[in-house]
Amino acid sequence: MPALAITLALPLPDTAKLTPKIRDAICHALELQNRQTLQTILRDKLSLHGPNTLGIRTGKLRDSLTATTPQIQNNTIATTITAPVPYARAHEYGYKGPVTIRPHTRTTKTHTGKKITTLIHAHTTRMNLPQRSFIRSTLAQRAHDYKQAIAAAINNT
Repeated sequence: MPALAITLALPLPDTAKLTPKIRDAICHALELQNRQTLQTILRDKLSLHGPNTLGIRTGKLRDSLTATTPQIQNNTIATTITAPVPYARAHEYGYKGPVTIRPHTRTTKTHTGKKITTLIHAHTTRMNLPQRSFIRSTLAQRAHDYKQAIAAAINNT
């Protein structure tokens, strides 16, 4: 699966009237909001165990989360949060379909404690992974904070 990238695009007032100082203040404010969003995702969506959270297995997904530097184009400002691990998209949107299992070995113990190694051949199975949005849901929760940060950056500069 391709990397997961979710972009948040917010409207701006007429950008022709925005001075470079105001543009920089808006970008800085959104960078701070991105950091807070990433912290919220890590704390509330990727660390807790529950039906709507992912919890931690290896920490790869947590470590892979990044946010791009906000970019102003036309009358919008956009920033993207990415998670380049292959399974991030399946968790964010859910997945129902076939999955190919690679050949591997499985080691089990008998009731006497003897180890038995079994070769598992490559095969296809069906997966039904429910949607557990961690980026989109957090961006939706924090959209008001992003808008307030933009307004504060414009008014305070």
